[in-house]
Amino acid sequence: MRVGRGWGWGRRTSAAFRRHALEYVAAAACLLAGSAAGALAVGGIGPAARARLVDDLQSLFHASSSALPAAATVFGRALEVHAATAALLWGAAFTALGLVLVPVVLFARGFSLGFAAGFLVYEGGWPGFLLVAASLFPSQAVLIPLWIGLAGAAWRLAFRYARQRAGAGRVAWPEALAAQVPWAAAAGLGVLAASLLDAYLAPVALHAVLRAIAP
Repeated sequence: MRVGRGWGWGRRTSAAFRRHALEYVAAAACLLAGSAAGALAVGGIGPAARARLVDDLQSLFHASSSALPAAATVFGRALEVHAATAALLWGAAFTALGLVLVPVVLFARGFSLGFAAGFLVYEGGWPGFLLVAASLFPSQAVLIPLWIGLAGAAWRLAFRYARQRAGAGRVAWPEALAAQVPWAAAAGLGVLAASLLDAYLAPVALHAVLRAIAP
């Protein structure tokens, strides 16, 4: 009986993902569009700004482990940024404006990621690609699926609120909150995991890469 219930839950979950695949694909497209725009924006940096960023990149190439920010500092900053994004995506579900807010947040996060990765690769070449893999990949492997999931859930509920404003049936607040509670838990765990990866795994991987590519 337990096995049967487990398979039943798995089938229901799979069916739910297939039924709402459009929202998840649209969320992924917003992230991808932002990433592409951020990478392309690297070419529009002015000479002065580019020189400052290149100096920072060269300093990173020659940095020692003691010169990198403290793990607690990185953790606090990462937690602040990731939690703000999760809160925006989660809260956007409770208003019709979420239909607009969600893609804006996704595009902005994609843009910042694309710009950082694009600049490192453009200026650093192959070493820059290794830096991207070491510093950005660990947490983004957690965050990108989380943003897509939160966005899909927010869009579904925001659409119901939009229909309510157009005269459709009223959305019950307890029902709406209950639908979002699991996503709040997922967001909390995902943000915490990503922040820990940024603070404790990424610096170790980054230092290993810097040691490998140092002249």
